[in-house]
Amino acid sequence: MNMILRTLTLLSVFVSTFVAADDSSRALAEQFHREADLRRIATQQTSIDIKSDFVAYQGDDGQLYFLSKDGRYAVQGMITDTWRRKQIVTIADAQYSETHLSLDYWQLQANQLNTISIGHGPEEILVFADPRCSACKSFIQAAQERPDQYTTKIIVVPAFGGESLTMTKALWCAEDRLNAIDAFMSESLLDLPRRADCDTAGLDRTLMTAHLFNIQAVPFVIAPDGRYRAGVDQHVWRWIRSGS
Repeated sequence: MNMILRTLTLLSVFVSTFVAADDSSRALAEQFHREADLRRIATQQTSIDIKSDFVAYQGDDGQLYFLSKDGRYAVQGMITDTWRRKQIVTIADAQYSETHLSLDYWQLQANQLNTISIGHGPEEILVFADPRCSACKSFIQAAQERPDQYTTKIIVVPAFGGESLTMTKALWCAEDRLNAIDAFMSESLLDLPRRADCDTAGLDRTLMTAHLFNIQAVPFVIAPDGRYRAGVDQHVWRWIRSGS
């Protein structure tokens, strides 16, 4: 994941040069710039970084509070999930906000990212995966066994750094995706025929999305109902079905 963050540091220097006219690119870039603005504000003397995680709880008065885990700070008042553009007024609101993600936050579709699609089922699973990740491939192999139930969108990111970045770019620049899943599973993405003129705006958009979702480990799975988890185990398909 460090490679993604290092790449994003470079991208932030020239992010405005690849923003397309479509709403998804503009919304994603605006969020990226908003985070950059917040980081700049945090370096000014008028602000201070409070190193406390917060827990939401509802008081006897029905008011929602956010209390720091060390019990020192309490935040009261209107709190808004800026990604979903919804106010958090109940514990259920806070729990949903903390446990769900969607590309819809930035008017994005998975096919606008560095994506391989498998299956044709009515329910959609998103999985961020690295080309050299064995756990990712185990999950994908299991998804291939469920083509009628799920459409699985594999969003390929260079979480492991190094050669993964080269392989990830090779997928984006491939002439077509007909053999992409086989090349991904066999770590032969570098063998795919490539377009001579490859615009990497979509790859940049993919890296920005991974950054904004704060993806620290792969596979990173988003279930059809928006619940997400980093990593998989033997119960992952039961977890996916539990939201159906």
